[in-house]
Amino acid sequence: MPSTKTQASRRLSILSTEEVDSLYGLPHLNDGERHIHFDLSPKERETIDAARTITAGVHLVLQLGYFKAKAQFFVIGLDHVRPDIAHILTRYFPGRLMAEVGALSKPTRLAQQRTILELLDYRMSGATTSKR
Repeated sequence: MPSTKTQASRRLSILSTEEVDSLYGLPHLNDGERHIHFDLSPKERETIDAARTITAGVHLVLQLGYFKAKAQFFVIGLDHVRPDIAHILTRYFPGRLMAEVGALSKPTRLAQQRTILELLDYRMSGATTSKR
């Protein structure tokens, strides 16, 4: 008789949970990586400055930095990225408070993703993102 563990999981596991998270999970940036990934070109800065709200601006920088780090997009829960938001506020929105940054609507998030792809000269091709 097969064991319960074998019956419960018949899928082959090549990567550990930590390895899967490292590849596909939200980036966990240190201070040096924040300076690199959240660094904005003049064109990126112009796009951020055109954001209508502090929430939109901060999320755009977050998504842009995370895309630069992992070439993928994430649905971002603010509780998980507070150090990154603090860095962005200090660097690009001095005098603004963490409490001013709220959740982003799905249509705005998707519009920002299209903007990021355009800024970085990427295009969507099916389920993947590739450089032009």
